[in-house]
Amino acid sequence: MKLFLALIFGALLTFFSACSPLPPLPDGAEVVPLELHPLYPLEVGRFWVYRTYLYVTNTPLGPGGPIYTRVDSLDFSRIIRRDTVVKYKDKFYRAVLFLDNDTPPYWSNSKELAYFTTLSITPGTNYFRKLLQYPTQKGDTFMIERTFAPFGEVQTRRQPTICVGTNEDIRVPAGNFKCYGFEFEPQTFDGHALIISTQYSYYAPGIGPVCYITTLGKLDKGGEIQSKTVLLQYGTFRSASPPQNGGG
Repeated sequence: MKLFLALIFGALLTFFSACSPLPPLPDGAEVVPLELHPLYPLEVGRFWVYRTYLYVTNTPLGPGGPIYTRVDSLDFSRIIRRDTVVKYKDKFYRAVLFLDNDTPPYWSNSKELAYFTTLSITPGTNYFRKLLQYPTQKGDTFMIERTFAPFGEVQTRRQPTICVGTNEDIRVPAGNFKCYGFEFEPQTFDGHALIISTQYSYYAPGIGPVCYITTLGKLDKGGEIQSKTVLLQYGTFRSASPPQNGGG
């Protein structure tokens, strides 16, 4: 784990040293400034280290119910490395880019957090998904709008996300947190294939996402867990010293 974090830190320093300045804004642009979203703080240097566990369910022929077997685990990190600018619906947003090339830009305002689901950050692209809404109360439902082009034709689909709690006790290797919990039944995966899973995400104010769970069926009704991602460590790079091991 310590070697993994040391490698992360070394890569981060390389990226920070090579960062280009924030690109200039077009003349007359209406800029929506980046704000630190309470449920997902977006600032350069923030990092999170996660571990994902994958499960399979084997149902025996006789009585006794399903047997859950953990088949694999994977550690990964998410690090904000620099600011950028994206355009959406004729407005320019100050966004952040992550260290890896697989995480698209994120941007936020005071009420929601949205991000591009395409790997392209070309200004003008509108292939995106809304992620969070804040403030919110238990039972509140908000719509996630997905824009995609499965067969070359741009389509928009609106699907509900439900706040299942604002004071959920979540224990992960990084610590114990009081979290906002959200339930999302995607029905489609980015508009391409039908699935029947339910996704749960838990965010600690001021910290960010601490746990993701994907299940077959409802979690509170004994849904079968397919995967679980937990937070191992989090923080902000502010010095030349690598972070200490936070657990796991």
